[in-house]
Amino acid sequence: MIRHCVVGAGFAGLPVAKKLLEIGDEVVMVDRNPGPGGLWHTGAYEHASIISSRRTTELPDYPMPDSYPDFPSKAQMARYLESYAAAFDLNAPCRFGTSVRRVRPGGLRRWIVELDNGQIVEADTVTIATGHHSTPRPVSHPGEWDGAIIRSDAYRNADQLRDLRVLVIGNGNTGCDIAVTAARMNGRADISMRSGAYLFPKLFLGVPTAELGRRLPVKGEWVDRLIARVIHRCAVGDLSRYGLAPPGFRILDKHPVVNSDLPNLIRHGRIKPRPAAERLDGHRVHFADGTTGEYDLIVYAVGYQISVPFLHPEDGLLDWEGDLPILHSQLIVPKVRGLFITGLGQARTGGGPLFQETGYLVARMAAHEARSSQPITEAIDRDRMIGFARAFLGYRSVARTDTRSHGIAYVTRGLRHLRSILDGIGCPDAPSRTARAVPTQTEATGQRLGSSRMAMQNRGDQ
Repeated sequence: MIRHCVVGAGFAGLPVAKKLLEIGDEVVMVDRNPGPGGLWHTGAYEHASIISSRRTTELPDYPMPDSYPDFPSKAQMARYLESYAAAFDLNAPCRFGTSVRRVRPGGLRRWIVELDNGQIVEADTVTIATGHHSTPRPVSHPGEWDGAIIRSDAYRNADQLRDLRVLVIGNGNTGCDIAVTAARMNGRADISMRSGAYLFPKLFLGVPTAELGRRLPVKGEWVDRLIARVIHRCAVGDLSRYGLAPPGFRILDKHPVVNSDLPNLIRHGRIKPRPAAERLDGHRVHFADGTTGEYDLIVYAVGYQISVPFLHPEDGLLDWEGDLPILHSQLIVPKVRGLFITGLGQARTGGGPLFQETGYLVARMAAHEARSSQPITEAIDRDRMIGFARAFLGYRSVARTDTRSHGIAYVTRGLRHLRSILDGIGCPDAPSRTARAVPTQTEATGQRLGSSRMAMQNRGDQ
């Protein structure tokens, strides 16, 4: 029987495994966490919540309960993904609490996956779905530091900030959220920003900001930018009034920072914006504008980089351009057959539709690769529209991974074209099972989830 290995049982990996099982193939999932959910299981800090919305983040074949809030918490997201795995029978094929040491070719179009417990999984294809939030970007400053330092991946709860003078370095969503928490805990906090960023509220006119574009009949990047400009100007306004530097890029060229509390706490004097930190001296930090501040704790929240440590460089499987891998169709490792990477793309308004559609397409390509003598990359490149785009539009099938934040309309347009190509090739497919999560009474009343189980109500095959 055809066997596939999926590394990662989070948002990106679960839809891949679901579709492969629906096609009728055998799947082995491997995840280092004790259960499904990926980042939302053990990675995110306790008070985290999504910044998009429930409706734009849910996987379309498995809607979140209507009783969930607009912005579900970490605990609710973890429970949602756990119930997804249970609803579609994905727990049995998964080896939880297990890390991958190495993925290498095994000959005769087979793959060997070496696990940290000494076991080996042999598979026809391997899909890497570990995402891009596992390895923090390296950062350091010259000088001697006598205080404490934590990186955002080691931050778990507000107790780590209690009664400390906190400096957060980084102005992404995590950095802004930690600065807000520190200010609430201790009365004030500072945040150091190397460059400016556009700020957006979670709600605009009572509607989750991420959902506004979905309600318009006209869609596109220019529509998204227009909406973003209106929201930013009306809800935030001139950033200089907050002591913030102007962004050096067009609106939406980078993933939006969605935080309703940061501007308010700045204007209340509880968060002080600082420019880039230049050097450390004892408990003192020197900033680019010549000012200094004294702190007990520095929290580095400067983002993450893509890392695939179990693809060993000596095996020569994956090429890189800078810190980004080079892939075919943004999903296929082009130098070998049967190796896929998913979960690296970003949809700025919520990832559920992107993860589901991408996962299903990767599963279909993996099923084709395990059955066909023709490499899936060759089959895709023979498409006439791909040939036209390559000849006249400068399109390259093999290119550096695009991790920029895109509107969902842009993303789905490309995936829709890929799906039509796979249909024309005859890639295996099967009807997608659907279900709906039904919350327990505890969840429905918004109380702490604890260890309550979420019931599932199957709606049958489509």
